[in-house]
Amino acid sequence: MDFVSNGVLVHTTNYRKYFAKTYRVKRRKSLTEYEVVTGGENSSPVTVLKDVEARTLTTHGPNTRETDIGILRNRQTSNCLALNSCLDHVKSDHIRLWTIQSPDVWNALQEQKTLLVDPNHPTFVSHIDGFPDAYDWMREQMTQRISDYSGHYPWWAYEHFLDLRFYRWHTHPSGQRLVRLELVIPREKVLLSAYGDWHCVLNRAYLPASILEEDYDREMAAWEEAAKRSGIEVSYGRPKVVVPYPEPWEMQMQTSWEHVFDVEARRPTQTIQATFEELKLAEVVKATEFASMP
Repeated sequence: MDFVSNGVLVHTTNYRKYFAKTYRVKRRKSLTEYEVVTGGENSSPVTVLKDVEARTLTTHGPNTRETDIGILRNRQTSNCLALNSCLDHVKSDHIRLWTIQSPDVWNALQEQKTLLVDPNHPTFVSHIDGFPDAYDWMREQMTQRISDYSGHYPWWAYEHFLDLRFYRWHTHPSGQRLVRLELVIPREKVLLSAYGDWHCVLNRAYLPASILEEDYDREMAAWEEAAKRSGIEVSYGRPKVVVPYPEPWEMQMQTSWEHVFDVEARRPTQTIQATFEELKLAEVVKATEFASMP
């Protein structure tokens, strides 16, 4: 049940630009992959990842040097956009994903072999609170796009590698124990979407089709102006009480949200997230336990 940051409220008219700048995966001509070979009890906070593989495509953090993470083995990789292409080969009909879960989820998965999201679990309730319509919309989309989907709330994962040298410092209360799961799942079971644009669904904002900034702004402004001429008050930021727009504006807005699934166009500038119905032990490639830091 990894819904980190999905509940962010943003009071701006240009949701896509804000989140693309915040959560983008940067394109580089040449990327360096690092792997921790050694670590120890007395290592610096960044090296608490003792005996844990840790690779990154982005950064070690503002105050971190290569020497802070122990003895590194370095190898150059050229023209890689995502870490997936740098790892062991995955069959074309499967996809490699990463998700952060609690130790309770990991322990239950080892016992039960297959888990569905429990909609009554306190962690899930706390994350979905205030956004049930957005998650129900995602379930409706999964029903349309995944042939044997049964309608349960989905698990959340990401197409990019979740580097613990960043992730453990920014996302959870200090000292919280967590587990990063590396998964390889059949593509037919997964629905990919753009993480930044997903916030238009969360915040009930119109999502233009274009990924070009000028065209995006022009389309957004045109839709808002047309709605206002029809007497529709366009809200900025998610309202406390969701009241659907009169038709055809509500349908136009919800139809626009389907642009989140145009991942090929959005992959160069946005993180790609993944939703799927069942978490299976047989699809776990690696589990890495870690503790979050302040």
